[in-house]
Amino acid sequence: MINDTAWLVIGGRDRNNTVLSTAELYTPQSGFILKDLPAPIADHCVAKIGFGNRAQVFAAGLDLETNMTALYRLDMESKKWTLLGKHVWNILYVPREFD
Repeated sequence: MINDTAWLVIGGRDRNNTVLSTAELYTPQSGFILKDLPAPIADHCVAKIGFGNRAQVFAAGLDLETNMTALYRLDMESKKWTLLGKHVWNILYVPREFD
């Protein structure tokens, strides 16, 4: 959620389990497509930090092309994503038992 009336939807998987690089901003009036992310990402999250013109939007997730975690920043004026960095992706699997 970007503000009280706008939602940002990025990446994810389609019905065929294909990882997406699309980015869309939905408002009550209409949705519009942003520039795609530099690479498809899945298993990701988005965070908005700050308010008004100073707000920054970040997305981090698994880049399956490189098998690394990628961090992007969205420039709200140009609507363009910038890659801030990539890190080796590791999964720590901790088995859990449920009663």
